[in-house]
Amino acid sequence: MRKPLFSLLLAGISSLVSAQHQVPVFATKEDSAAYEDLSRRFADAMKNPRYTYRIDSLSKAFARIREKATGYRTVYRPSTGFTRYDQRPQDLKAITRLSLTDYKGKNLPDSILMMTNLTDLELINTCIKKLPKQLARLPSLRRINLFNNRPKRGKIRLARNKKLEVLVIHDDEANKRPGHFRQLPSLHTLDMSRCNLTRFPNIRRNKQLRRLILNDNHLTLTDLKGKLPLLEELVLTSNAIQRVPANIGNFTGLKKLNLNANAITEISPEIGQLQQLEQLSLYKNNLRAVPSGVYNLKNLRVIDLYYNQLDQLDPAIGQLSNLEILYAANNKLYSLPESLGDLRQLRELYVHHNRISTLPESLGNLDSLRILRVNNNLLLEFPPSLFKLEALENLDIASNQIQTIPPSLFEFPKLRILSLSDNPLDEHARLSVIQWARMAKEKRNVMVHLEGAETPETR
Repeated sequence: MRKPLFSLLLAGISSLVSAQHQVPVFATKEDSAAYEDLSRRFADAMKNPRYTYRIDSLSKAFARIREKATGYRTVYRPSTGFTRYDQRPQDLKAITRLSLTDYKGKNLPDSILMMTNLTDLELINTCIKKLPKQLARLPSLRRINLFNNRPKRGKIRLARNKKLEVLVIHDDEANKRPGHFRQLPSLHTLDMSRCNLTRFPNIRRNKQLRRLILNDNHLTLTDLKGKLPLLEELVLTSNAIQRVPANIGNFTGLKKLNLNANAITEISPEIGQLQQLEQLSLYKNNLRAVPSGVYNLKNLRVIDLYYNQLDQLDPAIGQLSNLEILYAANNKLYSLPESLGDLRQLRELYVHHNRISTLPESLGNLDSLRILRVNNNLLLEFPPSLFKLEALENLDIASNQIQTIPPSLFEFPKLRILSLSDNPLDEHARLSVIQWARMAKEKRNVMVHLEGAETPETR
């Protein structure tokens, strides 16, 4: 669904309030200038109520100019809490976070080396050719952000720095970024999101790396190599991954692996070697079955399978004995295995928007379960197994085909939220729920969602 034009206009002038925003790229300077002129005029109209009559005509002009855009690029502004270099105080030792923005020099200003309490440095829209070795003399400097830093010739060079721990690079020109990071032996976080990467970065020498963030690139993982035994978090959201290769098993220290919003159809069984993994996110991919290696992840606590093509969960899921949260909504599941009842640590279960007609009896064994969302399925009756779930606090069973309600529904000792909307309840069941809902709201502050039962506070 397309966004309303008014929202697009606000996004186009978001530089007034945001540290980064998307702006259109045009083929000609004339179109770029026209867009900038429209942005200024629209901002003026928004600030002056007497000019609001111009918004309609400006909106139409914006629509026409945006149709000429060949793409979008990210524009950065100083981060919140950072001191701009051109507004620096006289006492340089008072600066802890510095933003060098729109600076035209090819070398860092010497005065930065006098900011002895500096912890964070960011370069925005600059052309610095080298991060000099003198930066290592700043005792507290641990983080550097490079946002659209583009040297006039070649790539930015990194001098050896044993203190730098965090490096963030956002820049869509590959020939301006470092080819490797071996000069930074203490680096524990590398963020190269939105860099138009097509190859996995060369980090084989960065043995201390703990976090690697590579969102919004064009990676396929076909070139995944090396071993980083200390890497704990790998984020690969919104790339071009179709298959996760066997080499993923080399990252044995991983605790968090995020593969959301790709086109994954296959994951190598070697993923089962990640025995430290606690969180696995596979949201919005093309999986038709849970990869077999996943069932070997004994320490897994959270798995996100939202928006895939799953039609069943293998009984082997019962082997994930430490699982606490299972997201399996918006798939094609028609049933759940009895082994689900073996997940005695499970606290949250999300299986809504599937085609489930019955729930396993073993579900009643989940005595730690607090949240159950099974709405938008094909349940014909209230599952008897649910009445054993004494820890249940949030139950959503809306949009099914339930007609009758057992009296036991009103005996959940910890229930705080109950949704029964859009079920074809018979009149007796509906009246019983409405009567109980009013009492439960008054005595226990229970929120009940059902047509006719909702009080003004619960709507």
